Amino acid sequence: MYRFYRKDELIVMGCYAVFALVYRLSGIIPPEAALVTGMAAGGYIFFNRPVMLVIDAFRMRGDHFDTAGTIREIRQVQIRSGHYPAFFTDYTDADGRAHSIEIHAAFSIRKWKAGDRIRLRVSRSNPEKVIVRSSDAAMAVIMCIIGAALEAVLLAVLIRTH
Repeated sequence: MYRFYRKDELIVMGCYAVFALVYRLSGIIPPEAALVTGMAAGGYIFFNRPVMLVIDAFRMRGDHFDTAGTIREIRQVQIRSGHYPAFFTDYTDADGRAHSIEIHAAFSIRKWKAGDRIRLRVSRSNPEKVIVRSSDAAMAVIMCIIGAALEAVLLAVLIRTH
């Protein structure tokens, strides 16, 4: 999907953090308003990326083509106190030219190894724009499930308080 948070997601998280801080410090905001605002912010954060994935799929429908890439190497990338795997993948574009790309955000039920082939969707106009098909779909489903669970809990709290 996307490697980093987008600007709109950062703005929503920042606004909600300020709202929650004002709610906790001053107490002038009713608890119901804080809960509903939390539901809206959580819904936006968890459902925005899957919706954008679907919109991008429809918008770029004729521009993408399917290919297979081979994982050449797997490296552990250090990030603060932990690390995560980065997959260095080779693939060919629509014109038959070879490309290499680093895949940082990917999800698979089975563990990928060097030499494995993965399905990719590559943009014809920008061959560096690559979508890992099964990974992005799985991440979108997982984010929707987490978002639905969060919304259900917040809705249950709202109903229980009234």
